[in-house]
This record gives sequence, structure tokens and C-alpha cells, in this order.
Amino acid sequence: MSAPGRRGVLGRADLVAALAAAGGGRPDATARHLAAALGLEWAPPPLDEPPPEPPPQGDPPPSTAQEFSVVDSPLLDAWFWRAETLEWFDPEEAREEPPPHLIYRGWRTRPSGPPPFLPLATWAELVPRLRQALGGDCEGRAIDLDLTVRRIGQGRILDRFPHERRRRWGTAFLLIEDNSRRLIPYRTDQRLVRQALRRLLPGHGLVRGAMDEFLTRPELPDAADGWPPPPGARVLVLGDLGCLARQDARPRQVWLELGRELRAAGCQTLALFPASLHRCPPSGASFPGSTRARPMMV
Repeated sequence: MSAPGRRGVLGRADLVAALAAAGGGRPDATARHLAAALGLEWAPPPLDEPPPEPPPQGDPPPSTAQEFSVVDSPLLDAWFWRAETLEWFDPEEAREEPPPHLIYRGWRTRPSGPPPFLPLATWAELVPRLRQALGGDCEGRAIDLDLTVRRIGQGRILDRFPHERRRRWGTAFLLIEDNSRRLIPYRTDQRLVRQALRRLLPGHGLVRGAMDEFLTRPELPDAADGWPPPPGARVLVLGDLGCLARQDARPRQVWLELGRELRAAGCQTLALFPASLHRCPPSGASFPGSTRARPMMV
């Protein structure tokens, strides 16, 4: 065997010579037999004799066939792994200590409270759109001086002084909140819209209604007239009109019937859709009597 990384310098001829030397009585015959079996030509090793004299001029030239001789050479040292000593190590002592900057010492920058809630839209963005869609021109208490002077200049007789007209919410405002389970992520937005409307409208001017996936008509515990609302009432729906219920077409059909009833009653309606409008199919987007608003809520 040779050492790792080194090539051996012994070949088949060395094996033949070694076997012939250990063959006993007739080493030449043993060597010749082994050489023939290995496809080699055997020649006896040269003796320590003076070189032969050159043949006379008349003799034929010697044979040019290459002679093979078995040469003995020392074997190279072989390298092996050998266990010299045995020593036991404690696993706890062998564990390396992490650098000081990698040692976990607890959450030091923990916030003192939950992250702030980010609404779908601020009330400042929402109220102009609501007033434009649901508001109506109503007379206020202040007298319109410009209109009074214009009518007197035209020679018209005034039986009463005209009052300034402003865009108001009207006398009846119905807020319908969809409390379906699919809209749970938007409950906080709905609550903020309700609170903002309560601050904006008088206490008797806001009527609440509730819907879910099991009802076909809104529940109106505070409404004296019941369903449908009186003519001219403003109706604001906080929900998806059933469009986000992908596996069930029944909620969309229910909201479509409610929209038709509101239109027949002469109500002015608006639905705030909490998702992108491409999620609302044409049948749900054409909520009768309503104005499509971009997805926004407070």
C-alpha cells in the first residue's frame, strides 16, 4: 500500500520476483510460469560478471528483442490513522458563548400601546361626498337679503321674506349597518361613521338599522314608521351589498330587492362599499336610487 497522495513504483514484475524468490527449489521455473501467466517475458537477473566480449565479425548480430528483468526495490511506507489517546469533553463546557451583542436580553423597545387604527378614509374626506350625495337644499333661519332686493327690484309683491337655502341632511336620516360575518374587519370603520353622524345630526334625526346574512329586511328598533322609510328620507348603507359573498348569491338578491323598495318609496340612498369597485358586479353596483362612491369609510 502506498502513502496517500503518492503513486506506487512497484508493478507486476516486482510481484513475479517476490513470488519466485519464495517459490522454493526452482525459482527460475516459478518466475517463468508467472511471467507467462501475466503476459510478460522473463529473463534471469544479470550477474556481477564482466561484460561479454563482442561477437566476432562473422557471427550474426545479437537479437534486438527487449529483455525484461525483475528488479527488487524497497517498499514505501504506508500511512494509517491510529488512536493514541482518549479524552472526554463536557458538552456544556464545549459550547461557545455568543458575542455580547448577540445575547438576547428581552424586548427593550416594546411599544406602550397597540398601533393606531388606520381608517379607510378620514371624516374630512367623507363628509363632503355624503353631503353632496344625500344632502338637499333647505331653507334656513337667516333671510336671504340678495334675493329679497332682487324680487323688490322686479316689482314683485313679497308675502314673506325668502330665507337662505343651504344644503342639509333633511329631516329623516336612516343608517343601515351590515353586520354580516364577512364584514367583521370593517366593524371599526362602521362604528366611526356612526359616531361622526351622531355628532353631526340631532339626536332625533338619526335612525339606525341593522342587517346580516340571515335577514331579508333591516331591523329598525328606533324607527316609529317601520319599513320602508318615509318618502324623502336619506338612507346610508354601510356594507358590501352582498358582493363580497362569493359563494352565495342570496345576499346580493336581498339587497337588490331592498334597493327597489327604497326607490319606490322615494328615498335618496347611498351605499359605501368597503372594497374596490371591481369586486362589485354590475347587478350590485347599480343599487337602485344610490350613488356609487369609491371604496371609503371612516
